[in-house]
Amino acid sequence: MSHAFYDAVDRNDVAAVRPQLSDAFASFEEEQFHGKDAFVGDLEQSLANHEPTLTRVWKGDGHVVLAGDTAVFVGESMLHGPMRDFDGWSTLVWVGEAGHWRVVEMQWQPGGADTAREQWNAIFRGDVPIPFKKTVNQLLADSVAKRKPGTALDIGMGQGRNAIWLAKHGWQVTGLDVSSVAVKQATETAKKEKVKLEAVQGDFDTWDFGNDKWDLVAMIYAGSDPKRVERAQRSLKKGGLFVLEFFSSDSDANTKMGIGGWKPGQLAAMFHDGFKIVRDDVVEDVADWGQRKDKLVRFVAEKL
Repeated sequence: MSHAFYDAVDRNDVAAVRPQLSDAFASFEEEQFHGKDAFVGDLEQSLANHEPTLTRVWKGDGHVVLAGDTAVFVGESMLHGPMRDFDGWSTLVWVGEAGHWRVVEMQWQPGGADTAREQWNAIFRGDVPIPFKKTVNQLLADSVAKRKPGTALDIGMGQGRNAIWLAKHGWQVTGLDVSSVAVKQATETAKKEKVKLEAVQGDFDTWDFGNDKWDLVAMIYAGSDPKRVERAQRSLKKGGLFVLEFFSSDSDANTKMGIGGWKPGQLAAMFHDGFKIVRDDVVEDVADWGQRKDKLVRFVAEKL
């Protein structure tokens, strides 16, 4: 029902949409509020102007919570328009009225890489006051201290603190970050410091890490997605080093803010075949990100 409703909305099909709206209907999207009459009026205007219709591709079926005569649908989709595509989350609240399900509330919020980019842009512009370390991560510096420099990929480069440090120490570095603001800042700093850095703005989950390409892959406060780590494993050359520091799953950062974390032994299980585990520690120390004492996972492995 929810998919069919959105299909009718995307096609400006007023005849199909109107009967499904409750008299108490309200929509809220991008800070714009519309009641039933205004919402239907917008569809009618789009239809009269022969505006291009939209197409929507759902990422899965979505989620439905049912309680009595109320049902809540939440789903993520990619909306294809004439100018650009939008990745976002759609919410519908259905209520039972006179034997029929009708929509009483409709909301949309952006999702995917666009949202992540804007959130991190705000942080690196200083709009969001989150303290973070501006110098090299100590685990990374210690891990490469006695290694011959080679090619390095810094996933989640940020403003370039680790990537630029590696470049200064002879590494050929590619730094990847979702934030366009961070990439610009890293590029400017590298130029000022007179070091070579390939700074790339891209989505961690779609940018190609490659295969057997890097002598070093660093994930320093770059999340706890196992699929991302698996891609990093494949991208390492024989003898290459993987270095990760992030929060533990039972850290305050995860339990209070839900930012994710690694369980004890989780990474070791992923690296049991074809790798030598150099370090696998759970420690209490001041985190680079947030600058507060917390439970951290520090992990280093070498590809055999």
